[in-house]
Amino acid sequence: MDINQLREHRNFVLYDSKTRVIHVMNAISLFVSLAAVGVIIFLHGWSHDASEEAFLYSLLQGSFGFYIFRYIIRFIYDFEPKKFIKRTWFEGLLMLLLVVDGILYNLSGTLVFERLFRYLGMLQMMTITNIFLQFYLLSIVVVELRREAIILPRFRINPALLFIFTFFILIFSGTFLLMLPEMTQDVGSMPFIDALFTSTSATCVTGLIVVDTATYFTFKGKFIILLLMKLGGLNIISFGSFLAFFGKFGLGMKHHDVVEDFVFKDSVFSSTGLLGKIVFGSILFETIGAIAMLWLVMQRFPDMVFGEAAFFSIFHAVSAFNNAGFSTMTDGMYNELFKEFFVLHIILGGLIFIGTLGFDTFFDLFGIEKMRERLKSPWKRPKVGSLLNIYTTFILLLFGTTVFIVFERNGVMIEYNEVDSFITAFFQTISLRTAGFSSVDFHMVSMPVIIMTLILMFIGGSSSSTAGGIKTSTFSLLFLSAYSTIRGKRNIEVFKRTIHQDIVFRAFSIFMFSLTGVLTGLFVLSISESHILEMPDRTLADLLFEQVSAFSTVGLSTGITGMLSNVGKTTLIVSMFIGRVGTLTVAFALSKSIASKRYKYPNEHMLVG
Repeated sequence: MDINQLREHRNFVLYDSKTRVIHVMNAISLFVSLAAVGVIIFLHGWSHDASEEAFLYSLLQGSFGFYIFRYIIRFIYDFEPKKFIKRTWFEGLLMLLLVVDGILYNLSGTLVFERLFRYLGMLQMMTITNIFLQFYLLSIVVVELRREAIILPRFRINPALLFIFTFFILIFSGTFLLMLPEMTQDVGSMPFIDALFTSTSATCVTGLIVVDTATYFTFKGKFIILLLMKLGGLNIISFGSFLAFFGKFGLGMKHHDVVEDFVFKDSVFSSTGLLGKIVFGSILFETIGAIAMLWLVMQRFPDMVFGEAAFFSIFHAVSAFNNAGFSTMTDGMYNELFKEFFVLHIILGGLIFIGTLGFDTFFDLFGIEKMRERLKSPWKRPKVGSLLNIYTTFILLLFGTTVFIVFERNGVMIEYNEVDSFITAFFQTISLRTAGFSSVDFHMVSMPVIIMTLILMFIGGSSSSTAGGIKTSTFSLLFLSAYSTIRGKRNIEVFKRTIHQDIVFRAFSIFMFSLTGVLTGLFVLSISESHILEMPDRTLADLLFEQVSAFSTVGLSTGITGMLSNVGKTTLIVSMFIGRVGTLTVAFALSKSIASKRYKYPNEHMLVG
């Protein structure tokens, strides 16, 4: 009997039991994964003695052993072993790493990654080695269970509700983790309202803080904030392609309008590989930025431990690209060691700019396939949305930089030379639109700059990006609509294209909902934060600045965030959440579908203005 006949005989013997065994293994995998995640939370969330740690690590070893066993079972039951290895090569490599790790741990008591982190001087990272492996394995299980239709039934879900639900999960999971005793330097746990505020700010990539991130949190707490920033930023820019890719959620044609709030229309129908490109692209930009910052920091502070410099660089690269504004330094970029570190500001500004631009716009303008296509066919051009985003972004950057230089050249930048003043003004303009990094004290800037900042924060960045605000596309359409009205045009035209009225109506709706949200939040803050208004150096402008910053998920503050009452914190939490998921998304989630739209009442004239 040759090998082919032997394999056919094996397949025949295993065929009847394959489906049952695989399903049982998947169900056990889910239980093991959830139990292991619970063990990890208990292990890293509370302090333990040596014997308790050893027991908990033995439980994790058992879960790893189960994953290895499960992989072998899947290999045995697969009818084409070679294709199985090619298809699951990365998972197989991870299983091999687990085997090596298990052998090494039983011989020396350390893991491969622990040895690597010790060699690099990143001793803090050694404490979270297992988290990377366990969460990756859990994601594999979830994907495979979805493929087997065990977890996700085929029922229709409103994509707006699903999007909001994912943020709820992230925010409250982050709140729970930040309240664990080992996440903060203080004895006990973080107060619920402060943990919820911090988790919401990180997940909604805002950057407002009620405690000093640098001194209040341990390394584990900062790592949780890092994860929340990454997952929150990735969620907003990948959600549209995620929905378009996973058809089992029951995404119907009537829901495409909601999805198009996240990605361009053609991306909804041709999203093959888009999700992977977004994930890979975000990690690539963050990695490049982190390496550049690491080199700069080590050059400027040669006495800094490599591990601390590496985590600083990774944290700020993720924070900048996702427009989060969190920093591991007290006062952020206004810290005495960093406020004149202008080269670092340029790197941060570049990451913020790319994150603000949005992947749809970036791929459309700078994607290799698109550029090759335009070289072969010069008559083809980028999408109108991409052109509007890039032109509006540069105009706003020019406007903001000019205003900042004119009014602050002899103000907060009086000690800087011309080049340093320009870099500071440009960095502030890039950051104040979306990110919240600040190398100046905004409590000391002039009122014209405050007003300019409020305008730019409210506008925000581009669609399908990590930025907040009403978005540059919305602002552009509002401006073009007003311009067309003044010129007496019946249609809105740009780049020799006509913009459909439905899109214009949506832009006006976003503007009105956002303005209403800001004014409502300001009204509540004016009542709940009367103690701030009674201070001699504080005015209603401080509350307005805080509310716009929260609603636009920017993170800039004039320094009153830590003074807010619980009602004020709750108001900003709601503002950050609605500002992040989008006003129209909330409206779509809460509204009922209309039975029919195919009717029209008689026209009526009325006075306007």
